[in-house]
Amino acid sequence: MKLFACTLLLLSAALCALSGVADGTTQRISEQKCQEFLERVSRPLTFLPLTAEGTPVVVKVSDCEVNNVQLIVGGEEAKLGEFPYMAALGYGESEPEWKCGGSLISERYVLTAAHCIGQDRPRVVRLGEHDLSTSDDGASPVDYRVQSVIVHPDYSPPSKYNDVALIRLANDVRFTQKIRPACLNTESPYGGSMVIASGWGKVGFTESQSPKLLKVAFPVVREQVCTDLWANTVKVSTATLPRGIDHEIMICAGQLDGEKDTCLGDSGGPLTVRSVNNTCISYVVGITSFGRYCGFRNSPGIYTRVASFLPWIERIVWGAR
Repeated sequence: MKLFACTLLLLSAALCALSGVADGTTQRISEQKCQEFLERVSRPLTFLPLTAEGTPVVVKVSDCEVNNVQLIVGGEEAKLGEFPYMAALGYGESEPEWKCGGSLISERYVLTAAHCIGQDRPRVVRLGEHDLSTSDDGASPVDYRVQSVIVHPDYSPPSKYNDVALIRLANDVRFTQKIRPACLNTESPYGGSMVIASGWGKVGFTESQSPKLLKVAFPVVREQVCTDLWANTVKVSTATLPRGIDHEIMICAGQLDGEKDTCLGDSGGPLTVRSVNNTCISYVVGITSFGRYCGFRNSPGIYTRVASFLPWIERIVWGAR
């Protein structure tokens, strides 16, 4: 009985870690929704008691096809279904041109960059895709028509600030193992921590766009280092960045030796971290915004800091006040 009791305690602790049960503190609506998403990627698992008198215990465990092997630092092809929240934005009516990325964050909304919503607006969002050039890659992508787009009210090009937008789909998304939302991170990553970028962008400044979904891991650059790099090595336009890099609403990230970076075509795509307790869950911490050149030394990329825009996102997506 003692062993069974200990087993129960361990299972309860695991369940709490998986479900993110609140400890009495008030949760943001995005945190509540994250728990709901977690329920959808969990399956019941029954543990039989070690004694005849015991009652079977049913807990929920992670059920996803994520690659649990440690991510290799350096650009490489993503595994099929590894980024189920990844969205490709298609422009044009007949044959869509896939120019930007985005993140599925609910049944109806995709998070992307405001600069991806210009006069030429996306017409379709593709979810569950892996290789844009073929239908024989094992993926089962689904296209959703765009109903409307909402650009942050403080985004005013050519300024780079507040580069965030939401796309409302015409129909609800049916979640599967390969198509499901990411969570929104309520806290920003600190300098030196590793983040993951994914997208169908160019593999180099002079290279062509990749038809296959790629992934790359690199560190967040410390704020002062980023400020100095952009001030000293990058000509900052008074029109695009009148107050320089604003770390309150931007994240600076990339490998300073120039080996790992995002590039053209990655715009609007997610910068994420994976949950410590459940690798089925990824948190969007940033949105690919801009950079100087792809993969150039001492030219880290700039990403919209999602945590700074949570109230605006939650109000539109879930009607939060």
